[in-house]
Amino acid sequence: MNPLLSCLALLMGLGAFLVSVWLRLRLLAKAGVKGPWRLDHFWIRWRRVILEGFGQRRLRNYPLSGMAHQLVFFGFLVLLLRTVVLFGRGFDPSFNLWILGPDAWHGLPLGAIYACLKDIVTLLVMIGVVLFAYQRLVARPKRLSLTLEGFVILALIFLLMIADVTYEGALRRLATWIGSACGANSEAELCRSVSQLLAPFAHSHQERSASGLANIEAGWAVEPLAAAAAWVLRHRDAAQLAALARATYVLHFTLVLGFLNILPYSKHFHVLTALLNIFFDDLGPDGRLKPIATSPDQLLDIVERAAESGTVETVALGKGDLSHLNWKDRLDLFSCTECGRCSDHCPAYLTGKQLDPKRLTMALRDAVYEQGKLPVLRGSNPTADSGELVPNIIHPDVIWACTNCRACEEQCPVRIRYVDTIVDMRRHLVMIRGEVPSELARPFDAAEHNGNPWNLARKERSDWTRGMSVPRLAEVEKVDVLLWAGCAASYDPRAQRTIRSLVALLEQASVSFAILGEEENCTGDFARRAGNEYLFLKLAESNIRTLDKYQNDGRFDRIVSACPHCVTTLRHEYPDFGGQYRVQHHSELLEELLADKRLQPQRPFASSVAIHDACTLSRFADASRVPRDVLGAVPGLRLLEPEHSGRHGLCCGAGGAQMWLKEQNSQRMNVRRARELAATGATTVATSCPFCLTTVQDGALTGDASSTLQVSDIAELLAQSCGVDSPESD
Repeated sequence: MNPLLSCLALLMGLGAFLVSVWLRLRLLAKAGVKGPWRLDHFWIRWRRVILEGFGQRRLRNYPLSGMAHQLVFFGFLVLLLRTVVLFGRGFDPSFNLWILGPDAWHGLPLGAIYACLKDIVTLLVMIGVVLFAYQRLVARPKRLSLTLEGFVILALIFLLMIADVTYEGALRRLATWIGSACGANSEAELCRSVSQLLAPFAHSHQERSASGLANIEAGWAVEPLAAAAAWVLRHRDAAQLAALARATYVLHFTLVLGFLNILPYSKHFHVLTALLNIFFDDLGPDGRLKPIATSPDQLLDIVERAAESGTVETVALGKGDLSHLNWKDRLDLFSCTECGRCSDHCPAYLTGKQLDPKRLTMALRDAVYEQGKLPVLRGSNPTADSGELVPNIIHPDVIWACTNCRACEEQCPVRIRYVDTIVDMRRHLVMIRGEVPSELARPFDAAEHNGNPWNLARKERSDWTRGMSVPRLAEVEKVDVLLWAGCAASYDPRAQRTIRSLVALLEQASVSFAILGEEENCTGDFARRAGNEYLFLKLAESNIRTLDKYQNDGRFDRIVSACPHCVTTLRHEYPDFGGQYRVQHHSELLEELLADKRLQPQRPFASSVAIHDACTLSRFADASRVPRDVLGAVPGLRLLEPEHSGRHGLCCGAGGAQMWLKEQNSQRMNVRRARELAATGATTVATSCPFCLTTVQDGALTGDASSTLQVSDIAELLAQSCGVDSPESD
């Protein structure tokens, strides 16, 4: 290619690309509020980028798609050098990036090594494209959106590989021809043209002939694809081969620049933003919600200032319009690959609710683009300029269907934070606009006045201890364990069987423990995840005051609860408000007691048991192994895994305040989960969360498994094996 034309093409192509990228990235700076600028733990962040960005660890959850993506991704990393080399040849026909030519570099044949690697990688990229095409044309999973854009990108990639292979094949045929045809007539026009094309391989056609490039068969071992292309082109004359080499070179040049300029206008913009999104992701505990005030009084001050100013300061109270999306929120949106893995694991989407995490992200992204007057390859949301996110861009039912289970975030290969955005939209609806689902009004009021969402009397909070010797913390000098009963175990008769079994196990293991009794309040988890931050702060402030009083007196060493929602709130969220405690889930304590031989299960359990993983334990705390270890200590117990288990488990449907909300249609999440558990053939389901216990049991009674499936907490099963079945409460 003429150097002047090469320069002009590069300036125009790269210039247009950089302008398009800049127009989109400047939307990050146009956010109405500041977002987190995370540069702490630099090497930990880079390690995550290497493992999940370059290593694409999360993509392996879907083997076929993951393999296809890895083949194309790693192929492009290797072929990036090839593109640089070819661009350089537009200015200097002999350009080989200085170290990738035919001569050895410090004794290392880097050129031959890279040529071989390039050929192999080119073939792998083509295989990856075929796998992608199979997914879209044959398998057609529901999670994928079949758009013309996707097929155009695949066609461009495949054509790019074909162009490069054809270019190399034509050069090989010309290398065979020039040694014999131009020996005595090297000044002929065609010879000069071919010699220029072959300049990367040697300085003259005599050297090329002597070096063995004229022997095409020798190329099979180094560049098998190029040699195969040369064999296909064996009947073409030199003029045709020279024209073909130049045409495929120009095609390669054009396709690369064309592909670059499509990226910013399509979902493939994630190629440029995904690694950044992974790097700047929150390294804090999974599932932890960010505080917006440190006390109820401070929150009220923020509300008053927001009401007086009418500015974007209301973002401190959630997300109400596009200006409330900070730069990191927007980077999340730009990084979406539209792979649909989030929706594929969302319990709300799987049961026909309006929530579709992928569509939620796409709607917000397209609205940001439209507000910035930037085009995309498909139509965007026409109501982006109308201000409010809900209901103008996002339907209210989408926001209120989320269980906060984080299955979407667990699957997302680029670490988009869906739950934080949804909770922030709930916060805005509840605290700024006063729009609360009617079913939540009573639990909110009950938790504020009686310390529990069931609106039962505070004096009844310890009724579950009747017939048992359970001390109050106020009555003892010091205990090892402060047993945090939680609202479910305090008031729900079914959950009370769990905590009574746990008490029996603690007594058998000679663990000193006590409870707060009437001094205990709801931790506020359900209120916070429903968007009522004010109620959460009031409950947290009261609990922290009580806990600090006893901790400062040295009354307890650790807090243990059978409710993973309480554990998550006490362990990961109360520290933001000054409450620093050592907190364990009861499964973790039981595992410890079993390891120390303080509990020795002996009675065999003859039935098979399917395990249901509580989302808040398996994903928030990454402790899915612990309940399995506890159950593994029970003699004769045969543990069965359902289709979705561990960190990939399927939510029961109770989280995110859904325990008090009606489902949006007739397909119930707990029924779906109960059917999946029953499909294992087990007669018993083991879980480790009081909400899961209730909802899965209800799902079994409502669904197909009503005749056989029984649901128990792991503490109940362990207590049976240890011979300390808890007595029934009075």
